[in-house]
Amino acid sequence: NSRLSKRRLTILAMIVLADVVYVYQGQVDVSQVVPLKFLTGPNGNNSYVTFTGNDLPLTPSGSPYYAGFQVSIKLTNSSGAYFVNIGELQVQDAGYLYVPSLLSGNAVSSSGSSAIQSLYIYLNNTDITSSSAIVCTIVLTYSSSGWTAYYTNGYVAPGSTPTSNSPCSLSAGTYGISMYVIPNVPITSSTSETVTVTLGYNVISNTAVPVP
Repeated sequence: NSRLSKRRLTILAMIVLADVVYVYQGQVDVSQVVPLKFLTGPNGNNSYVTFTGNDLPLTPSGSPYYAGFQVSIKLTNSSGAYFVNIGELQVQDAGYLYVPSLLSGNAVSSSGSSAIQSLYIYLNNTDITSSSAIVCTIVLTYSSSGWTAYYTNGYVAPGSTPTSNSPCSLSAGTYGISMYVIPNVPITSSTSETVTVTLGYNVISNTAVPVP
């Protein structure tokens, strides 16, 4: 009985350690959708600021690929710099804009000297005459522990941060993109910094879903 019991235990151990793999096949069909278009705004191409929307085709005969934007700005030793309507955001599909938490890394990063203390990205009605014209504010602030991102509907004054994050609700239409920068002074001729931010756009719900 003892030998039979040991044999059963050995067979059982072999079964536990064995791998069983069921193989299934899925299919993914791909087509293009362009929920957001970032374009150069009316004030986005001069000697002080350049806003470039990725609205150029990959090939001369191709279609625009609309993948984001780049901004180059010049700062001086001031308390702030306001760049008005430098970009244009065309919302094709209504949704919710936010700065996502990343499963690995940070959604905001920078390289170079620390030229920017805070960066306010405003989405506004193209006729911006008051704070009520601003429909969304994204705030990026820098400290010794790194960058922190905030986002909310409506207007947040420079020097302030939202009390809580809330994805910006965007309806289909055209918005101006303006930026207010609080610099880290002094700004010198050797000052140079590149800030990169990842934006999420949820076209289903107002949930700020983390992304890989």
